[in-house]
Amino acid sequence: MNSSPNPAPPLPPRGQVITFYSYKGGTGRTMALANVGALLAERADPGRGVLLIDWDLEAPGLPRYFPQSRPVKSRIRLRSAAESETPGVIDLARDLLSRLAPLQSEARTCTEGEVQALLDRLDLDEYLLATDCANLFLLPAGRCDAGYAHRVNTFDWESLHRAAPQLFRGLAERLAQRFDFVLIDSRTGETDTSGICTMLMPEKLVAVFTPNLQSVGGVLKQIRLATEYRRDSDDARPLAVFPLASRVETAEPTLRDAWRFGSTAEGLRGFEVEFEELFRQVYGAEACELREYFDHVLIQHVSAYAYGEQIAVRKERSQDRLSLTGAYTSFAERLVNQAVPWERRGAQAANLGTGVAPGALLLGPLLRSWWRGYQGVARRLGFTPAAQVVAGLACVVAIAALVERSSMYSAREYLALKSEVESKAKEVRELREEKEQAATRLKSASALVDKLQRELWHAEGRLSLAVVEQAARRDSVTAGKDLATAALEVERSIRQATELDLEKSDDPRIIERLFLNHCVLAWVWNQLGRKEDLAREVDEVRKRGQKIDPRALRYLLSASGKGTVEEGIKSLLDPKTSAEEWFQEVKRYDRAESAGRSGGGSSTW
Repeated sequence: MNSSPNPAPPLPPRGQVITFYSYKGGTGRTMALANVGALLAERADPGRGVLLIDWDLEAPGLPRYFPQSRPVKSRIRLRSAAESETPGVIDLARDLLSRLAPLQSEARTCTEGEVQALLDRLDLDEYLLATDCANLFLLPAGRCDAGYAHRVNTFDWESLHRAAPQLFRGLAERLAQRFDFVLIDSRTGETDTSGICTMLMPEKLVAVFTPNLQSVGGVLKQIRLATEYRRDSDDARPLAVFPLASRVETAEPTLRDAWRFGSTAEGLRGFEVEFEELFRQVYGAEACELREYFDHVLIQHVSAYAYGEQIAVRKERSQDRLSLTGAYTSFAERLVNQAVPWERRGAQAANLGTGVAPGALLLGPLLRSWWRGYQGVARRLGFTPAAQVVAGLACVVAIAALVERSSMYSAREYLALKSEVESKAKEVRELREEKEQAATRLKSASALVDKLQRELWHAEGRLSLAVVEQAARRDSVTAGKDLATAALEVERSIRQATELDLEKSDDPRIIERLFLNHCVLAWVWNQLGRKEDLAREVDEVRKRGQKIDPRALRYLLSASGKGTVEEGIKSLLDPKTSAEEWFQEVKRYDRAESAGRSGGGSSTW
């Protein structure tokens, strides 16, 4: 009897993470996000909903559009969401950094497994507000108290990213698993937080601009930065950009056309032309045309909404093309249903004259990221360069065949392919982590070897001085020969310092040991009457004595307790200074130096 195979389990639902960014303030970015969020909440799954994130930390304002919000973990309704004591983005970031601190050091970053475990323990509901709009939730900028500005201005976002490079991508994935849509209100300009919101978090980026050179030029620059970063990173998610012209004055049709299509008389290229050229460059879309898109996606200026924080889609009854509700609805439909903005609505596929589906264009960065990861794995498996290319091309051809069979991916096909690529990317990251851990262990071992070599050098240096002392105490018949032989040990210690690159060290112990070695050699050559060698060592004593703490000279030069280099040299070379006096002083130094080392510091005087 034939048994039918069990059907594959359904893919878990996954939402979209979308960032709204503008280079300048005053573009209507937050208003657009609030309206689009309210529209999407109407179609969201009641068990999932829509999340709005206020990441504009320096000028938070999103909660003003939802004044009747209340904490998810409390039944008490707040007087105003803007006065909320509920923690938000900055408090969440500080909490994550404090939890990461015990897991990382200068020598290593947190692994993906550690980041996932950290996110597993995160109770997101502690930071959320439920708005008075069904299925719509809000993650505010932070707790609005007297310390808010200090928390924002002193937080180091770069340190958080450096401690756990996978954190923001992991957080975005967690949010997408919980909500149907996650809309992020980004900081303006070129900042750490705007980079996080445009490069690390989203899979779609809404570039909000008004028709002026600063606004258009700024978003074009940030789009290029974000797409180039995503292309060169190991993040396998595509990044689709949807431009949104906002606060356009419909009473000036001539100016509207000049700024959109360009005007030689006005010296304008036209924002539609500039976006088309940019998309051709970053996505490789040879015939990208945005005429139809901008015909329907444009937020007009309505003077009544310049006052207060109003959500048009909850206030207006009309949804015609002259209303803000109609404009936001048209944009929201394209944003969530199209892979790219130049896809023609109603068409089975927007081949753009190239025969390539828009969704496939976004696979370019994804495939490049996968190829880099694949090469690393192949090298570790011992593949020859030729074998790497052949096997890699076979995989690419297979993927290309999949694209060719369907001019447009269904949601399920796209998610399945994306899951497979992310699985490969995860394997690559794990191998990379193993390599980094091995490098860290090697670095630690090298540091230990360096430390042991220095300790050995100190010990051998003290032994060489002991040899000189023993030679000096012998009878006058053999003392000269023995002193010369013993001096060779001291010179060997000096040569070793050069070989170990200790001459440039700032360690007081090393500086003092080298100084003492030259003092001993000067004493020996003075005893033996070797004037040229004596002159050379006296010069070394003078040069190195400039680096010595004056309080240390009475230990390092002679038993007379002189406090300057020149006086010490005179005392050192005084024929009346006996070997017993001199080496008694050497021992005093060594005892002080050893006591300083055992106490955790350098010598004490």
